Amino acid sequence: MSLLEDHHGDILQKAREGKGLSLAEVAQSAGLTQTQLSQIEEGTRIPSPDQIQSLARLLGLKAKKLLAITHGSWAPQQPPRWLKEKVMIIQGEIGGYPVNGYILYDARAQEAACIDTAFDPEKMLKSTEAHHLHLKYILLTHAHQDHMGGVEILKEKTGAGLYLHQAELPLFSRQSRLTPDGFVADGQEISIGRLRLKALSTPGHTPGGVTYVSEGLCFVGDALFAGSTGRSMSSQGYRGLLTSLRQKVLSLPDETVILPGHGPTTTVGEENLHNPFF
Repeated sequence: MSLLEDHHGDILQKAREGKGLSLAEVAQSAGLTQTQLSQIEEGTRIPSPDQIQSLARLLGLKAKKLLAITHGSWAPQQPPRWLKEKVMIIQGEIGGYPVNGYILYDARAQEAACIDTAFDPEKMLKSTEAHHLHLKYILLTHAHQDHMGGVEILKEKTGAGLYLHQAELPLFSRQSRLTPDGFVADGQEISIGRLRLKALSTPGHTPGGVTYVSEGLCFVGDALFAGSTGRSMSSQGYRGLLTSLRQKVLSLPDETVILPGHGPTTTVGEENLHNPFF
């Protein structure tokens, strides 16, 4: 069983904040004290099945799915073996907090794209060099430091083209002096050897969040985690994020592998069956 990025309390807190509700409002409606709800959100208190039902109803979550995550009875299956033929999973950390980056590659063409940096450019470079790959693109799902840290080193050492959504530029520019080589738009296609990658706009966690999709693969950054979603920047962002995920990600074939910015890989089918937000 894989360790999920979010526990039951994280899920409840993201949903509560996404709906713009205070701790006091939700606690009163659910028949809890603020201390009890705070402990539940912190993960130090396990809610009863009745409390889960009540909280899920108030926050628009699926109670049965939330109950399964609360009691650890669901986690996504291991990724398929063929994944290694196209993708290298690079696991870095920032302040002890694990973060995922990915290298999508065509071994025959010896071309690759880095999707987020995993805050570990040296590990990215060693991985591409070990497989004799030319890093053609650095593609950012969003411009939070844990996903773009070290981008200057990658750019300098490889000359790869750096791309992100234009709405991320203000956030990106506060953390780097680099000028992106271009911006990706919704529906834009990118070639890496014989592979085709399509950019899909999935804002909400940040203004210009992007998901990249390629032949059974879906690189979602922090838009979606196994059994959860990323934290939204506002109530409007929360609604937009859920809508874009339903329409653009969870409508893909069930076997599509989802590769998130944190936590284990999952699939579209598993998220439709087990994610409490959907």
